[in-house]
Amino acid sequence: MIDQDCPEAQPGPIVIIGVGRERCMDDSVGLAVVRQLEAEGLPDSVTVEEVRACGMELVPALEGGAGAIIIAALDIGEEPGTVRVFTPGDLEDGTVLLADNLRRPSLGDVLELAAMTDLAPEVTIIAIQPGEIAPGYEMTEAVQGAVAEAAEQVRSLLGGKCV
Repeated sequence: MIDQDCPEAQPGPIVIIGVGRERCMDDSVGLAVVRQLEAEGLPDSVTVEEVRACGMELVPALEGGAGAIIIAALDIGEEPGTVRVFTPGDLEDGTVLLADNLRRPSLGDVLELAAMTDLAPEVTIIAIQPGEIAPGYEMTEAVQGAVAEAAEQVRSLLGGKCV
């Protein structure tokens, strides 16, 4: 639940960013989570962005917010459908990578660049372990089942922030 007792003066909204490619099976999970959250309703102080690729396209979505929650399919070395919460510092050692990171900068690299521009807010990352990243519109059953859990993690994080 959103904390309604917070002071009104906020430096900006909280932005929830779903990252993924619609036609790439489990890679679309970040988009599915933000769409579920939007359908359920969010406070006016929360904005939602969909980013189709997690390269430099992510930087503009971060601008101007007091905080950001990024939701993406990330290879965290767990069973498909596992949901974990990370901070950018957790990405520094390179053990958490974008699932399709073969030709793109890592999420950690993008967040580090954004931080150097002083445009990036405080960031929390919700990672969902993909099962399969391949052409197709259907997520695997395990990852599809993780959408509600990831949405609940977002709601829990919002409850702890002044929004």
